[in-house]
Amino acid sequence: MMSSKSTHQQHQQAASAHHQSQTQPKQLYQQLLSLVNTMQFAWFVGHFLTLFFGFLYFSTYYSSHFKGGRLHYLYYNCAYGAIVESFTVIVFESIKSGMLDAGDLIMDDNIQYLSIAICFFWSFPVVSISLCPFLLFSFFHSTNYIAVNLLPLIGLGSHSESLSKFIKKNNDESMYIAAWFEVFTFLYMILKAFTWIEGFFYAAIIYGIFIKLRYEKSIFTRTVFLKVEVAFDGVFAHPALPSFIKATWISLKKGLKNFCNIISVNQSQKDD
Repeated sequence: MMSSKSTHQQHQQAASAHHQSQTQPKQLYQQLLSLVNTMQFAWFVGHFLTLFFGFLYFSTYYSSHFKGGRLHYLYYNCAYGAIVESFTVIVFESIKSGMLDAGDLIMDDNIQYLSIAICFFWSFPVVSISLCPFLLFSFFHSTNYIAVNLLPLIGLGSHSESLSKFIKKNNDESMYIAAWFEVFTFLYMILKAFTWIEGFFYAAIIYGIFIKLRYEKSIFTRTVFLKVEVAFDGVFAHPALPSFIKATWISLKKGLKNFCNIISVNQSQKDD
């Protein structure tokens, strides 16, 4: 027969377990609420929505050409809206904390990407490939936020380390791929400008300024341009090509370099 003492202990243990089961969800709720009420969470939401609308845009890319696609282009605008939001948050926080000096605004990565994202959102023609660098950035930023902030909160902290290792291992490669997408976007816009498609002439000039700034700041962009130049030099050096085509390429390359020299940037601000 069970004693009254042991019965009392069991009741206490049951009551304690019940209290803990009620307390844990409340604690989790409070922690989540504290997390949500931060600018960093707003930044994360921007990156998450960039991925979400970017996925919707590209997943409806082909069907939109046969069915009109108004909703398809809405996804494009929503993606760029989310991009603008996420970069606005980080720029605001940098200015607020005093990390961003007024004299260095033009060479700040976030200012550059915010500015060009606003152009694509507000006035540039639709250029699908231009979304790709931002999707890469958003993927890695979102993954890092989940690894550092969300997984430990819901008891999955053991997975944080593997995600962090993945990010660290692939971060430079993602920046290099993003630089390729940016250069391809620039070349695409130049081709569109030469065919006098509405809106691309001024867009190519503005994007060219952005690319010039990226070239000055990013070693990845400089590496991509070097590879592109070597590739084109090889193509136009072919003995079967007429001499006037080779001369045109040399003149075009010289013109692009002169255009880039319009913007002068302190060499000490280049990435190592």
